[in-house]
Amino acid sequence: MSIEKTDYTDEAQGRLLSTLQGATSLEALVASYTERCQELEAAAYDLYEQRSIDNAVGDRLDMIGWLFNVPRAGRLDDPYRLRLRAEIAILNSDGTALALMGVLQILFALPDLDIEYSEGQPKTAILRPRNYATLLSDWDLDSILDLVRRAAPAGTDVELVASYNKTSDADIFHFSDTADTTESLATYGTENGSVCQNAK
Repeated sequence: MSIEKTDYTDEAQGRLLSTLQGATSLEALVASYTERCQELEAAAYDLYEQRSIDNAVGDRLDMIGWLFNVPRAGRLDDPYRLRLRAEIAILNSDGTALALMGVLQILFALPDLDIEYSEGQPKTAILRPRNYATLLSDWDLDSILDLVRRAAPAGTDVELVASYNKTSDADIFHFSDTADTTESLATYGTENGSVCQNAK
C-alpha cells in the first residue's frame, strides 16, 4: 500500500545548501515548483485510492476482476471484493497450512483465523472453519473447496468440513453428553447384556 507524500516543499527546501537556506526569494522559487508537484501527487494518489481493491466500486472493481480473470457473476461489490482478495491469496499461496487457512478465512469472511487444520493420509489437508455466520449451500461449499484446492501444493487433496446451512457448532450433529441419554452399562447389543451363544 502506497503512502501519500505530503512534504515536497519542506523536503526540497531542506536539501538546499546550508549557505542558501533561509534566503526567502530562493525558497519561494523552490516552493513554486514543488507546490505543483504536491498538487500532482494529491491528484494521482486520489486516483490510485479509487482504483484500489479496498475502495474500488462498480466498473472499477470489474476492471480489477478482469485483470485477475474473475468475472463478477452477479455479485455485489462487497462479496466480489472478497472473491478478488481470495484470488490474490491463491495466487500468492506457498501451499503451507497458514496459506490454505488464509484463503479459507477470506472466503468464509472470518474476522480472525478460527480454523482447525489437520493432516490425513495420503497427503490430505483437512480444514474445518468454526463459528462462521455465512449461510452456505452445497454449491457454495463445492466452489470454496475448489478454490482452496488451487492454493494447495500439487498432489495434495483438501477436505473441507463445514455445515452447509448452519451458524455454530451447536447446530452440527454430535453425540449427546448428557446423563439421561448416556448408557451406563455396555450391553453388547442385547437387551439383558448376555453374550449370544451358538445354537447346538
